[in-house]
Amino acid sequence: ENPLGYRWIGFYGTYGIHGTNRPGTVGSYVSNGCVRMHEEDVEDLYPLVRVGTPVTVYYDRIVIDSAPDHTVAYYIYPDGYGWQQVSVQDVKKALAGYGVENFAEAPAIAAKIGASDGLPAYVAKAYDLIVDGRRLSQRALEKDGIMYVPASPLRPR
Repeated sequence: ENPLGYRWIGFYGTYGIHGTNRPGTVGSYVSNGCVRMHEEDVEDLYPLVRVGTPVTVYYDRIVIDSAPDHTVAYYIYPDGYGWQQVSVQDVKKALAGYGVENFAEAPAIAAKIGASDGLPAYVAKAYDLIVDGRRLSQRALEKDGIMYVPASPLRPR
C-alpha cells in the first residue's frame, strides 16, 4: 500500500504535500518532513496549485489563534526535531501581539510548554476599540465574564 495517497505536490527535493491512506497519522512525525493531509483535503488542493507556486514552510511550536468569537488561544506543539526551545517569555511575547499577555499566568504557560500537546489554551477574548471612527491600539478584553476596557483621561476637542 502506498502511504502517500493519490496526490503529491512536491516543493523541495523529496519533500512534498501529500495525502495518506492512514488518516490517523496526519499531524504526526511520520512523514519525514513532508506535509501529510487527509486524502480528501489534498484532492481539493491539488487542482488549485500550479507548478512553480512558491511554498514557505514554518517550524513554529507556538501558534496563536483568534477565533471568530474573538477568543484568543495559544497552542504549544512538540519539538519533534529538537530545533526550537520555547520559554514562558516566548509565549508571553507572542500573546502580546493580541494584547492578552497579562491574562496568561506563567505557571499555566510553563505547564503547557511541558505538555506540548498541540491543544488550545484559551486566554481571553480581545475586541478592537473604535473611537470617532479610529481603531485604538489598545483592546477591550474579556475573561471569566468580566470586560476590561482601558481607560485614560479624555481631552476635549
